[in-house]
Amino acid sequence: MVIGGLTQFLTKAQGMPQRIEDTLIRLTHDFIWQDNTHPRIALRILFHMVDEGRLNLLDLSTRNKAIEIIWLKTYLDLFPKWPIWAKLTDIIINAAAPRHTNPQV
Repeated sequence: MVIGGLTQFLTKAQGMPQRIEDTLIRLTHDFIWQDNTHPRIALRILFHMVDEGRLNLLDLSTRNKAIEIIWLKTYLDLFPKWPIWAKLTDIIINAAAPRHTNPQV
């Protein structure tokens, strides 16, 4: 709960570098399994719901991918509510595109 509560708002706002995600997953693993280097149950199994006999542990990697998909969905939504950051992203992408690229693409 601490890892999810302290990171997911910032991840939604700013994204999360892969090295930070890896570190948080390792911290979760260390917390759950403590000193056990060869646990009998894989950490990914504990992501399932409590009613399935699991811990309903936050799957940080999957949650971060879902946040990125929502960013993409917002970026691709070209209706009048298109956010300013999406317009700025277009400017950055156009500036970084190779010279022979069609500007309309």
